[in-house]
Amino acid sequence: MTFLGKSSTKKGVSLPIDMLVILAIAVIILIAVVAVFMGVWNPFATNQAARAEFNKQCQVLVNTGCSGDPSSSLCAAAKGIVLDAGDATPCGDADEKLKVKIGCGCPGVASAATTTTSPPGGPPSPPPGIT
Repeated sequence: MTFLGKSSTKKGVSLPIDMLVILAIAVIILIAVVAVFMGVWNPFATNQAARAEFNKQCQVLVNTGCSGDPSSSLCAAAKGIVLDAGDATPCGDADEKLKVKIGCGCPGVASAATTTTSPPGGPPSPPPGIT
């Protein structure tokens, strides 16, 4: 049976070449995103492993109530996470130890680290007429 010059042979769904290329690129991007989150690629995997080690060492510090200085293993794990990656002596001074404690989320450490000082010349004077 034909209708106005069309043949009765049935065709499958035909996609233009542009659509096939876009579909292939989308599948490749999807596979790349899944690979990143699974830790397949080396730069991402090493960063995730370093962060996991830092979190594990932080858990020990937090469980002890954040008392005392961070351990040497925590300081080593903090290199590249909260401390400079090129630092030869992590946790060598009090400022770096404080950064590690803040990075671990020790309660009360961040508020103690930020202190306010009066501006030069002392505190501001009250407006005129107010005593």
